[in-house]
Amino acid sequence: LNPVAFSVSSSLDKSYLEDQIETKGKVVLYGIYFDRDKAIVKAESLVLIEQIAKFILANSEIIIRIEGHTDGDGNEDYNQVLSEKRAAAIKDLLVSKYLVSASQLKTIGFGESQPIGDNETPVGKARNRRVELLKL
Repeated sequence: LNPVAFSVSSSLDKSYLEDQIETKGKVVLYGIYFDRDKAIVKAESLVLIEQIAKFILANSEIIIRIEGHTDGDGNEDYNQVLSEKRAAAIKDLLVSKYLVSASQLKTIGFGESQPIGDNETPVGKARNRRVELLKL
C-alpha cells in the first residue's frame, strides 16, 4: 500500500458547523482520527471535538446523533461493530472531557453501508472513513 495525500482540516470554523447543522440538519466531518482497527480517539482530533462540544454546550436544547462510517476494507460485520464503537468513543469523550450532557447525544454506526466515495480507490476509501453529526 502506498500513502495517498488527502487533505483535511482537524479544525472546523464554528459558523460552518452551526450553518450545516441548522440549514442541512447534518455535517460531514473529516478530522476525527482513530488508529487502524481501534476505537480510541487520537489526540490530533481533540481540536475538532472541542469545537463540537462548544457548539452543543451553547445549544442546550439540541440533540445530536453521532454517526460512524468506515471504508469497505475488511469484513462487513467487523466494520459495523467498529463504526458503532467509534461513535460511542466520541460520545464518551464529549461527555467525560467536555461535560456535554449524555442526553443530548445519540450514537449509531453504519459501517461500510453508506459510502460516499469509491471503495476501490484510496481517495474514495478516505472519504468513506468519516463521522457525521445529525440534528435530531
